[in-house]
Amino acid sequence: MFVIGKNVNAENLSGKIVLTNNINDFTIENEYYKAVIPKAGQAGNGIVKLLYVKKQDNSWSNNLVKENLNSYGLGYLESANDAHTNDSFGLSSTTTPPTILVIQNDPKIIKIKSSNTVYGVEYNEVWTFYASKPYFKSDADATRVGDSVLANQLQFCDMVNDSLLMKWYATDKNGEAAQLNGVVMQPLNSPYLNSYPWINYQFTNENVSLGKVFPK
Repeated sequence: MFVIGKNVNAENLSGKIVLTNNINDFTIENEYYKAVIPKAGQAGNGIVKLLYVKKQDNSWSNNLVKENLNSYGLGYLESANDAHTNDSFGLSSTTTPPTILVIQNDPKIIKIKSSNTVYGVEYNEVWTFYASKPYFKSDADATRVGDSVLANQLQFCDMVNDSLLMKWYATDKNGEAAQLNGVVMQPLNSPYLNSYPWINYQFTNENVSLGKVFPK
C-alpha cells in the first residue's frame, strides 16, 4: 500500500475519485494525488509511472516516482530470467506488453488490473484507488508456469524520484521510527520487511511525503 502525506486544503475533488482514459495512459485523481498508469506499449506500462501529490497551496508536487530508468515505477515486478543475469523483464515489459484492464470504475473505487506472462512467469497486479483516501493499494503475485527461473520475486525496490531532496524513515513492527541513511531494497523475501514494514519518504523541497506499507 502506498500512503500520501495528507493535505488539508485539497477540496476540488473532495469525496471523488476520477478515472481519465487518455490515449497513452490511465490517469486516476482524487483530492490528494494524481497517479498515471501507462497503457500497453508505453514505458512503465501497467504500473504507476507518475505520481503527483497536492500540496498545501493546491499546486501539484513534482513527480515522486523514479525517472532515470524508463521501465521503473511503483509496483514494478521483476524478474523472470535464466538465473545467469538479472534482467528487467517482468510485468511491465514493453517487448511483451501486459494486458491492462479497468475492472471497476465506481464513484468511490477504481480498480485496474495488469497481467503479463514473460519467460514462463505469470504476473498479476491489481491497483485499487479510493475516493477521499490519501492512499492506494497494489495486490501483486508472480507464478512460475513454464520452464524458467523466477529470481527477485516481486521486487518492490525503491522506485521514488531520487533526483528530489528527501529524508528516509522507517517504522518497525513495534511502532518505533528510525531515520535511514539511504536506499533500502524491498523484495518480498527481504529481512527489511520484517524489520521495517513501513517506509516513508519526506520530500523536503516539495513539502509532501510518500509512504509504503508492506502487509504480510
